[in-house]
Amino acid sequence: MLKYISLLWKTWTPLELEILASNLTEANRSILKGQIQLVTKVQRTLAWNEINLYSIKQGRVNWSAAPTWVNHDEQDLAKMRVRVGETELNVRFVAVAGHLFSIITRPSPKPLAFLVATDVLSFQSFESELNKPGKLKVSPLILAEIASALSGDWGILTPEKVYGVHLPEGDFLVVATNDSDGYLMLLDPPTTKLYYATHDGSTPVAVQDLSACFYQD
Repeated sequence: MLKYISLLWKTWTPLELEILASNLTEANRSILKGQIQLVTKVQRTLAWNEINLYSIKQGRVNWSAAPTWVNHDEQDLAKMRVRVGETELNVRFVAVAGHLFSIITRPSPKPLAFLVATDVLSFQSFESELNKPGKLKVSPLILAEIASALSGDWGILTPEKVYGVHLPEGDFLVVATNDSDGYLMLLDPPTTKLYYATHDGSTPVAVQDLSACFYQD
């Protein structure tokens, strides 16, 4: 119990730290290390199957100081399988907006969190995609049009910072953020419709079509 309580003032468990020190190339290991150093909050689901990483400054999510990869789409960074004691864990690293955001593990690593992996059984890296431009693009003219229609604390992303997310409703581009009340503005590239999304850090959790508020037939 005391080990779990220690996470009130510690960011990582020993197992998480070992998993993070995985087999990336030296250049990408340096980028990842720079991102990890800026993590101020680790949010774990109840079973710890997923942990999400945040860099919080003045009460807001802020990754502006982090080294990032060129590709800002949501994508897998790496997958690995490790043995901890008698248990095998499948671990998936997910990057969002050019930085590591989620570590997804099956089965639950919670009972093993304060042990270390005894063996890395397999490791698959997707590093070749990290420094390629994302597949989804948006015109600076469209961004300027959106910016002119928004008011309040919205921050429009520059073209190179725009990134893609996949939701049940489809693939979208994150084109603006509003950290003061926790929302994202999403764009559907084929239709140029805008969608309003609540979010927890960088992950949209709900979508509402607001295109009528910004575009008129």
